Amino acid sequence: MEKVACVWSNHSGSGFVHCLGQWQTAESDDDTVSSRNDLLIQNRCVSVGSCCVYSSHSCQLVEAHRNDMENIFPFLFLGAVYSLIGPSLAVARAHFLVFFLFRVLHTVAYLCVLRAPTRSLAYVVAQVPCVSMAVQVLAAVASSW
Repeated sequence: MEKVACVWSNHSGSGFVHCLGQWQTAESDDDTVSSRNDLLIQNRCVSVGSCCVYSSHSCQLVEAHRNDMENIFPFLFLGAVYSLIGPSLAVARAHFLVFFLFRVLHTVAYLCVLRAPTRSLAYVVAQVPCVSMAVQVLAAVASSW
């Protein structure tokens, strides 16, 4: 994976990506897929947000990893704060297990391109423990004031 500086511009149905001082053309109907921030050019994905060039499969892995980190790091922080309020061990374990299992399902659905509701439902179910923990933390803080 080589890092490059990229600029994407759309002009009359064709996309131009400027990488390493050379212009490459991508026809928007055939080559543009992946996501709104990514452009597939000659079986290579240019991620405009991170300015990196990856193969199309690597790009999908990078996007799945980024998506996981955007959800897992806040959960870890929330879980640590939740642990400080002294919850029931069984309830805390259930929160952590539900989040873990449905994030794994979400990642598998993301990478294997499973049917549409699978990924969305996995995301929503994985957020339920987060909301529950946040409400319990806020209730504990409010009761101590």
